[in-house]
Amino acid sequence: MIAAGAGMGGPVLCGILTGHLEAGTLAAVGAMAVSAPPIANASPIANASRAGAAERDARPAGEATDVAASREDAGAGRAALRAGTVAVAGLLGTAVAGRGWVTAGAVVVAALVASVLGRFSTAATKTAIRFVTYMVISTGMEAVAHPLGVAVLLAAGAAWALTVTAAAGRIWHARRPRTPHARPTRRPFGARVRRWWRSLRRPESWRYPVRITAALAAAEAVAVLWDRPRASWVAVTVVIVVRPRSGAVRRAAERAAGTAAGALATAFLLLRALPPWSFIAAVSALAAARPLLRDRRPALYAAVMTPLVVLMLEAGRAAPPSTLAVRLGATVAGGVIAVGAGALPWPPRRAEDTASPARRTAPRAPGTTPSTQGTAPGQRSTRGARDGDVA
Repeated sequence: MIAAGAGMGGPVLCGILTGHLEAGTLAAVGAMAVSAPPIANASPIANASRAGAAERDARPAGEATDVAASREDAGAGRAALRAGTVAVAGLLGTAVAGRGWVTAGAVVVAALVASVLGRFSTAATKTAIRFVTYMVISTGMEAVAHPLGVAVLLAAGAAWALTVTAAAGRIWHARRPRTPHARPTRRPFGARVRRWWRSLRRPESWRYPVRITAALAAAEAVAVLWDRPRASWVAVTVVIVVRPRSGAVRRAAERAAGTAAGALATAFLLLRALPPWSFIAAVSALAAARPLLRDRRPALYAAVMTPLVVLMLEAGRAAPPSTLAVRLGATVAGGVIAVGAGALPWPPRRAEDTASPARRTAPRAPGTTPSTQGTAPGQRSTRGARDGDVA
Protein backbone atom coordinates (compact mmCIF):
# COMPACT_ATOMS: atom_id res chain seq x y z
CA MET A 1 0.00 0.00 0.00
CA ILE A 2 2.72 2.47 0.98
CA ALA A 3 4.77 1.61 -2.09
CA ALA A 4 1.73 2.06 -4.36
CA GLY A 5 0.92 5.45 -2.83
CA ALA A 6 4.53 6.62 -3.05
CA GLY A 7 4.84 5.29 -6.59
CA MET A 8 2.15 7.64 -7.85
CA GLY A 9 2.50 10.44 -5.33
CA GLY A 10 6.21 10.90 -6.00
CA PRO A 11 5.92 12.05 -9.64
CA VAL A 12 3.03 14.37 -8.77
CA LEU A 13 5.07 15.92 -5.96
CA CYS A 14 8.03 16.36 -8.29
CA GLY A 15 5.79 18.04 -10.86
CA ILE A 16 4.42 20.48 -8.29
CA LEU A 17 7.85 21.37 -6.90
CA THR A 18 9.30 21.98 -10.38
CA GLY A 19 6.26 23.84 -11.70
CA HIS A 20 5.50 21.18 -14.34
CA LEU A 21 2.39 19.53 -12.92
CA GLU A 22 1.22 18.09 -16.24
CA ALA A 23 4.56 16.33 -16.72
CA GLY A 24 4.30 15.00 -13.18
CA THR A 25 0.80 13.64 -13.74
CA LEU A 26 1.90 11.98 -16.98
CA ALA A 27 4.70 10.22 -15.10
CA ALA A 28 2.16 9.25 -12.45
CA VAL A 29 0.03 7.60 -15.15
CA GLY A 30 3.05 5.47 -16.05
CA ALA A 31 3.50 4.65 -12.37
CA MET A 32 -0.16 3.68 -12.12
CA ALA A 33 0.40 0.94 -14.70
CA VAL A 34 3.01 -0.86 -12.61
CA SER A 35 2.46 0.18 -8.99
CA ALA A 36 0.06 -2.59 -7.95
CA PRO A 37 0.58 -6.32 -7.38
CA PRO A 38 0.60 -8.73 -10.33
CA ILE A 39 -2.80 -9.64 -11.67
CA ALA A 40 -4.14 -13.03 -10.75
CA ASN A 41 -6.12 -15.42 -12.90
CA ALA A 42 -6.09 -13.07 -15.87
CA SER A 43 -5.86 -15.83 -18.42
CA PRO A 44 -7.12 -19.39 -18.71
CA ILE A 45 -3.52 -20.37 -19.43
CA ALA A 46 -2.70 -19.39 -15.85
CA ASN A 47 -4.58 -22.49 -14.71
CA ALA A 48 -2.02 -24.68 -16.46
CA SER A 49 0.81 -22.96 -14.56
CA ARG A 50 -0.98 -23.48 -11.27
CA ALA A 51 -1.61 -27.11 -12.12
CA GLY A 52 2.13 -27.62 -12.63
CA ALA A 53 2.96 -25.99 -9.31
CA ALA A 54 1.91 -29.09 -7.39
CA GLU A 55 4.23 -31.24 -9.49
CA ARG A 56 7.18 -28.91 -8.88
CA ASP A 57 6.48 -28.78 -5.15
CA ALA A 58 6.42 -32.58 -5.03
CA ARG A 59 10.03 -32.93 -6.20
CA PRO A 60 12.54 -34.41 -3.75
CA ALA A 61 14.22 -31.90 -1.49
CA GLY A 62 17.57 -32.61 -3.09
CA GLU A 63 16.32 -31.34 -6.43
CA ALA A 64 15.03 -28.03 -5.03
CA THR A 65 17.61 -25.27 -5.54
CA ASP A 66 17.70 -21.64 -4.57
CA VAL A 67 17.19 -19.69 -7.80
CA ALA A 68 17.23 -16.19 -6.36
CA ALA A 69 19.59 -14.87 -9.02
CA SER A 70 17.52 -16.18 -11.91
CA ARG A 71 14.37 -14.86 -10.29
CA GLU A 72 15.93 -11.41 -9.96
CA ASP A 73 16.93 -11.50 -13.63
CA ALA A 74 13.43 -12.53 -14.61
CA GLY A 75 11.98 -9.82 -12.38
CA ALA A 76 14.16 -7.19 -14.03
CA GLY A 77 13.04 -8.41 -17.45
CA ARG A 78 9.38 -8.23 -16.47
CA ALA A 79 9.88 -4.74 -15.05
CA ALA A 80 11.46 -3.56 -18.30
CA LEU A 81 8.62 -5.14 -20.27
CA ARG A 82 5.97 -3.39 -18.19
CA ALA A 83 7.66 0.00 -18.48
CA GLY A 84 8.22 -0.48 -22.21
CA THR A 85 4.61 -1.54 -22.76
CA VAL A 86 3.29 1.60 -21.10
CA ALA A 87 5.69 3.80 -23.10
CA VAL A 88 4.75 2.24 -26.45
CA ALA A 89 1.05 2.44 -25.61
CA GLY A 90 1.40 6.13 -24.75
CA LEU A 91 3.39 6.81 -27.90
CA LEU A 92 0.84 5.17 -30.19
CA GLY A 93 -2.17 6.53 -28.32
CA THR A 94 -1.07 10.15 -28.46
CA ALA A 95 0.17 9.75 -32.05
CA VAL A 96 -3.31 8.77 -33.33
CA ALA A 97 -5.33 10.88 -30.87
CA GLY A 98 -7.75 13.52 -32.13
CA ARG A 99 -8.08 12.06 -35.65
CA GLY A 100 -11.69 10.91 -35.55
CA TRP A 101 -12.25 7.66 -37.39
CA VAL A 102 -8.50 7.12 -37.78
CA THR A 103 -8.19 7.07 -33.99
CA ALA A 104 -11.14 4.72 -33.70
CA GLY A 105 -9.75 2.31 -36.29
CA ALA A 106 -6.26 2.32 -34.76
CA VAL A 107 -7.60 1.56 -31.29
CA VAL A 108 -9.82 -1.27 -32.51
CA VAL A 109 -7.08 -2.90 -34.60
CA ALA A 110 -4.55 -2.59 -31.78
CA ALA A 111 -6.99 -4.16 -29.32
CA LEU A 112 -7.72 -7.09 -31.63
CA VAL A 113 -4.05 -7.83 -32.35
CA ALA A 114 -2.96 -7.42 -28.73
CA SER A 115 -5.75 -9.58 -27.31
CA VAL A 116 -5.05 -12.40 -29.78
CA LEU A 117 -1.31 -12.32 -29.08
CA GLY A 118 -2.17 -12.25 -25.38
CA ARG A 119 -3.28 -15.86 -25.65
CA PHE A 120 0.38 -16.87 -25.90
CA SER A 121 0.95 -16.96 -22.13
CA THR A 122 -0.14 -15.48 -18.84
CA ALA A 123 2.52 -12.78 -19.09
CA ALA A 124 1.38 -11.97 -22.62
CA THR A 125 -2.21 -11.63 -21.40
CA LYS A 126 -1.16 -9.13 -18.74
CA THR A 127 0.91 -7.21 -21.26
CA ALA A 128 -1.95 -7.11 -23.77
CA ILE A 129 -4.45 -5.79 -21.22
CA ARG A 130 -1.98 -3.18 -20.01
CA PHE A 131 -1.18 -2.08 -23.56
CA VAL A 132 -4.82 -1.69 -24.63
CA THR A 133 -5.79 0.10 -21.42
CA TYR A 134 -3.06 2.71 -21.58
CA MET A 135 -3.30 3.22 -25.33
CA VAL A 136 -6.97 4.11 -24.86
CA ILE A 137 -6.18 6.40 -21.92
CA SER A 138 -3.44 8.08 -23.98
CA THR A 139 -5.86 9.00 -26.77
CA GLY A 140 -7.15 11.71 -24.42
CA MET A 141 -3.68 13.28 -24.12
CA GLU A 142 -3.19 14.69 -27.61
CA ALA A 143 -2.91 18.29 -26.35
CA VAL A 144 -0.53 17.51 -23.47
CA ALA A 145 2.82 16.90 -25.17
CA HIS A 146 4.55 15.42 -28.19
CA PRO A 147 4.04 11.64 -28.45
CA LEU A 148 7.72 11.00 -27.78
CA GLY A 149 7.59 13.23 -24.72
CA VAL A 150 4.55 11.36 -23.45
CA ALA A 151 6.33 8.03 -23.95
CA VAL A 152 9.42 9.21 -22.07
CA LEU A 153 7.40 10.55 -19.15
CA LEU A 154 5.30 7.39 -18.93
CA ALA A 155 8.42 5.22 -18.95
CA ALA A 156 10.09 7.42 -16.32
CA GLY A 157 7.07 7.17 -14.04
CA ALA A 158 6.90 3.42 -14.50
CA ALA A 159 10.61 3.09 -13.72
CA TRP A 160 10.17 5.15 -10.54
CA ALA A 161 7.23 3.05 -9.35
CA LEU A 162 9.05 -0.20 -10.09
CA THR A 163 12.07 1.03 -8.14
CA VAL A 164 9.92 1.94 -5.14
CA THR A 165 8.10 -1.39 -5.28
CA ALA A 166 11.36 -3.34 -5.56
CA ALA A 167 12.86 -1.50 -2.59
CA ALA A 168 9.76 -2.14 -0.50
CA GLY A 169 9.81 -5.80 -1.51
CA ARG A 170 13.45 -6.19 -0.48
CA ILE A 171 12.73 -4.65 2.93
CA TRP A 172 9.70 -6.91 3.40
CA HIS A 173 11.42 -10.13 2.33
CA ALA A 174 14.57 -9.34 4.31
CA ARG A 175 12.52 -9.86 7.46
CA ARG A 176 11.44 -13.32 6.38
CA PRO A 177 13.67 -16.41 6.02
CA ARG A 178 14.48 -17.38 2.45
CA THR A 179 13.30 -20.82 1.41
CA PRO A 180 14.64 -22.81 -1.53
CA HIS A 181 12.51 -22.96 -4.64
CA ALA A 182 12.40 -25.56 -7.34
CA ARG A 183 13.67 -24.25 -10.64
CA PRO A 184 10.64 -24.05 -12.93
CA THR A 185 10.76 -25.92 -16.19
CA ARG A 186 9.88 -24.04 -19.38
CA ARG A 187 8.72 -25.43 -22.66
CA PRO A 188 10.84 -24.61 -25.70
CA PHE A 189 9.73 -21.43 -27.40
CA GLY A 190 8.73 -23.28 -30.56
CA ALA A 191 6.51 -25.62 -28.56
CA ARG A 192 4.80 -22.68 -26.88
CA VAL A 193 4.19 -21.04 -30.27
CA ARG A 194 2.60 -24.22 -31.58
CA ARG A 195 0.44 -24.50 -28.48
CA TRP A 196 -0.71 -20.88 -28.90
CA TRP A 197 -1.51 -21.49 -32.57
CA ARG A 198 -3.54 -24.61 -31.74
CA SER A 199 -5.40 -22.72 -29.01
CA LEU A 200 -6.72 -20.27 -31.61
CA ARG A 201 -8.78 -23.09 -33.10
CA ARG A 202 -10.98 -23.19 -29.99
CA PRO A 203 -13.88 -20.74 -29.68
CA GLU A 204 -12.95 -20.01 -26.09
CA SER A 205 -9.69 -18.42 -27.22
CA TRP A 206 -11.64 -15.75 -29.11
CA ARG A 207 -14.04 -14.81 -26.33
CA TYR A 208 -12.03 -11.89 -24.95
CA PRO A 209 -10.64 -10.66 -28.31
CA VAL A 210 -14.12 -10.52 -29.83
CA ARG A 211 -15.71 -8.86 -26.82
CA ILE A 212 -13.07 -6.20 -26.22
CA THR A 213 -12.84 -5.43 -29.94
CA ALA A 214 -16.61 -5.18 -30.40
CA ALA A 215 -16.99 -3.05 -27.26
CA LEU A 216 -14.18 -0.68 -28.25
CA ALA A 217 -15.53 -0.39 -31.81
CA ALA A 218 -18.92 0.67 -30.44
CA ALA A 219 -17.32 3.01 -27.88
CA GLU A 220 -15.09 4.71 -30.44
CA ALA A 221 -18.03 5.13 -32.84
CA VAL A 222 -20.08 6.78 -30.10
CA ALA A 223 -17.16 9.10 -29.24
CA VAL A 224 -16.65 10.13 -32.88
CA LEU A 225 -20.34 10.72 -33.58
CA TRP A 226 -20.88 12.53 -30.28
CA ASP A 227 -17.92 14.84 -30.98
CA ARG A 228 -17.69 16.39 -27.53
CA PRO A 229 -14.69 17.04 -25.29
CA ARG A 230 -14.03 14.05 -23.01
CA ALA A 231 -16.19 11.81 -25.20
CA SER A 232 -13.20 9.47 -25.38
CA TRP A 233 -14.12 8.49 -21.83
CA VAL A 234 -16.60 6.02 -23.36
CA ALA A 235 -13.67 3.86 -24.47
CA VAL A 236 -11.84 4.37 -21.16
CA THR A 237 -14.88 3.02 -19.34
CA VAL A 238 -14.94 0.00 -21.63
CA VAL A 239 -11.30 -0.96 -20.94
CA ILE A 240 -11.86 -0.56 -17.19
CA VAL A 241 -14.94 -2.80 -17.21
CA VAL A 242 -14.23 -5.50 -19.83
CA ARG A 243 -11.81 -8.17 -18.65
CA PRO A 244 -10.84 -11.64 -19.94
CA ARG A 245 -12.90 -13.48 -17.35
CA SER A 246 -15.72 -10.92 -17.16
CA GLY A 247 -18.06 -12.81 -19.48
CA ALA A 248 -20.74 -12.94 -16.81
CA VAL A 249 -23.08 -9.98 -17.08
CA ARG A 250 -23.20 -9.64 -13.31
CA ARG A 251 -19.46 -9.04 -13.00
CA ALA A 252 -19.44 -6.54 -15.85
CA ALA A 253 -22.43 -4.77 -14.30
CA GLU A 254 -20.65 -4.55 -10.94
CA ARG A 255 -17.60 -2.98 -12.51
CA ALA A 256 -19.73 -0.63 -14.59
CA ALA A 257 -21.60 0.48 -11.47
CA GLY A 258 -18.30 1.07 -9.68
CA THR A 259 -17.01 3.12 -12.61
CA ALA A 260 -20.17 5.24 -12.66
CA ALA A 261 -19.93 5.82 -8.91
CA GLY A 262 -16.30 6.85 -9.24
CA ALA A 263 -17.11 9.24 -12.09
CA LEU A 264 -19.92 10.82 -10.04
CA ALA A 265 -17.66 11.26 -7.02
CA THR A 266 -14.98 12.83 -9.20
CA ALA A 267 -17.52 15.24 -10.70
CA PHE A 268 -18.19 16.67 -7.25
CA LEU A 269 -14.50 16.61 -6.37
CA LEU A 270 -13.51 18.68 -9.41
CA LEU A 271 -16.16 21.35 -9.12
CA ARG A 272 -13.29 23.40 -7.76
CA ALA A 273 -9.57 23.14 -8.44
CA LEU A 274 -7.77 21.04 -5.87
CA PRO A 275 -4.95 22.70 -3.90
CA PRO A 276 -1.59 21.06 -4.66
CA TRP A 277 -1.26 19.19 -1.39
CA SER A 278 -4.86 18.04 -1.49
CA PHE A 279 -4.22 16.76 -5.00
CA ILE A 280 -1.17 14.79 -3.86
CA ALA A 281 -3.07 13.39 -0.87
CA ALA A 282 -6.01 12.30 -3.04
CA VAL A 283 -3.78 10.61 -5.62
CA SER A 284 -1.66 8.83 -3.00
CA ALA A 285 -4.69 7.63 -1.02
CA LEU A 286 -6.46 6.25 -4.08
CA ALA A 287 -3.27 4.60 -5.33
CA ALA A 288 -2.69 3.01 -1.92
CA ALA A 289 -6.21 1.56 -1.92
CA ARG A 290 -5.75 -0.23 -5.25
CA PRO A 291 -3.74 -3.22 -3.94
CA LEU A 292 -6.40 -3.94 -1.32
CA LEU A 293 -9.28 -3.98 -3.79
CA ARG A 294 -7.63 -5.30 -6.93
CA ASP A 295 -8.52 -9.00 -6.74
CA ARG A 296 -11.16 -8.87 -4.04
CA ARG A 297 -13.73 -6.18 -4.83
CA PRO A 298 -13.93 -5.45 -8.58
CA ALA A 299 -16.74 -2.91 -8.17
CA LEU A 300 -14.87 -0.95 -5.50
CA TYR A 301 -11.66 -1.23 -7.49
CA ALA A 302 -13.38 0.34 -10.50
CA ALA A 303 -14.77 3.06 -8.21
CA VAL A 304 -11.22 3.86 -7.09
CA MET A 305 -9.59 3.50 -10.49
CA THR A 306 -11.99 5.91 -12.19
CA PRO A 307 -11.28 9.03 -10.09
CA LEU A 308 -7.58 8.19 -10.18
CA VAL A 309 -7.53 8.26 -13.98
CA VAL A 310 -9.66 11.41 -14.12
CA LEU A 311 -7.43 13.23 -11.63
CA MET A 312 -4.40 12.35 -13.76
CA LEU A 313 -6.01 13.52 -17.00
CA GLU A 314 -7.31 16.76 -15.48
CA ALA A 315 -4.22 17.37 -13.29
CA GLY A 316 -6.50 18.43 -10.43
CA ARG A 317 -7.95 21.37 -12.38
CA ALA A 318 -11.59 22.35 -11.99
CA ALA A 319 -13.81 21.23 -14.86
CA PRO A 320 -16.88 23.14 -16.06
CA PRO A 321 -20.26 21.51 -15.38
CA SER A 322 -20.73 20.79 -19.10
CA THR A 323 -17.50 18.75 -19.19
CA LEU A 324 -18.49 16.86 -16.07
CA ALA A 325 -21.89 16.10 -17.59
CA VAL A 326 -20.26 14.79 -20.78
CA ARG A 327 -17.97 12.53 -18.76
CA LEU A 328 -20.88 11.17 -16.74
CA GLY A 329 -22.84 10.51 -19.91
CA ALA A 330 -19.80 8.85 -21.49
CA THR A 331 -19.38 6.67 -18.40
CA VAL A 332 -22.98 5.48 -18.61
CA ALA A 333 -22.64 4.81 -22.34
CA GLY A 334 -19.37 2.92 -21.84
CA GLY A 335 -20.88 0.86 -19.03
CA VAL A 336 -23.87 -0.12 -21.15
CA ILE A 337 -21.58 -1.12 -24.01
CA ALA A 338 -19.31 -3.15 -21.72
CA VAL A 339 -22.23 -4.98 -20.11
CA GLY A 340 -23.63 -5.66 -23.57
CA ALA A 341 -20.29 -7.12 -24.61
CA GLY A 342 -20.43 -9.43 -21.60
CA ALA A 343 -23.88 -10.58 -22.70
CA LEU A 344 -22.75 -11.60 -26.18
CA PRO A 345 -23.64 -15.29 -26.75
CA TRP A 346 -20.74 -17.69 -26.77
CA PRO A 347 -20.26 -21.47 -26.82
CA PRO A 348 -20.07 -22.85 -23.27
CA ARG A 349 -16.61 -23.17 -21.80
CA ARG A 350 -15.17 -26.67 -21.88
CA ALA A 351 -13.05 -27.95 -19.00
CA GLU A 352 -10.21 -28.94 -21.30
CA ASP A 353 -10.01 -25.43 -22.79
CA THR A 354 -8.13 -24.20 -19.76
CA ALA A 355 -6.19 -27.37 -19.03
CA SER A 356 -2.61 -28.03 -19.99
CA PRO A 357 -1.86 -30.72 -22.57
CA ALA A 358 -0.50 -32.95 -19.78
CA ARG A 359 -3.74 -32.62 -17.82
CA ARG A 360 -5.85 -33.34 -20.88
CA THR A 361 -3.98 -36.58 -21.63
CA ALA A 362 -3.20 -37.78 -18.10
CA PRO A 363 -5.50 -40.44 -16.59
CA ARG A 364 -7.98 -39.01 -14.15
CA ALA A 365 -7.54 -40.00 -10.53
CA PRO A 366 -10.52 -41.59 -8.76
CA GLY A 367 -12.87 -39.03 -7.29
CA THR A 368 -11.53 -36.10 -9.31
CA THR A 369 -13.09 -33.91 -11.97
CA PRO A 370 -11.45 -32.11 -14.89
CA SER A 371 -11.50 -28.86 -12.90
CA THR A 372 -9.69 -30.37 -9.89
CA GLN A 373 -7.33 -32.70 -11.75
CA GLY A 374 -3.75 -31.55 -11.04
CA THR A 375 -4.70 -29.61 -7.90
CA ALA A 376 -2.49 -30.32 -4.91
CA PRO A 377 -4.07 -31.99 -1.86
CA GLY A 378 -5.70 -29.41 0.36
CA GLN A 379 -5.41 -26.76 -2.34
CA ARG A 380 -8.54 -25.11 -3.67
CA SER A 381 -9.03 -25.05 -7.39
CA THR A 382 -8.66 -21.56 -8.83
CA ARG A 383 -11.04 -22.26 -11.65
CA GLY A 384 -13.78 -19.64 -11.71
CA ALA A 385 -11.93 -17.18 -9.48
CA ARG A 386 -12.32 -13.54 -10.27
CA ASP A 387 -9.90 -12.03 -12.70
CA GLY A 388 -7.62 -9.28 -11.59
CA ASP A 389 -6.74 -5.97 -13.19
CA VAL A 390 -3.74 -4.47 -14.81
CA ALA A 391 -4.77 -0.93 -15.07
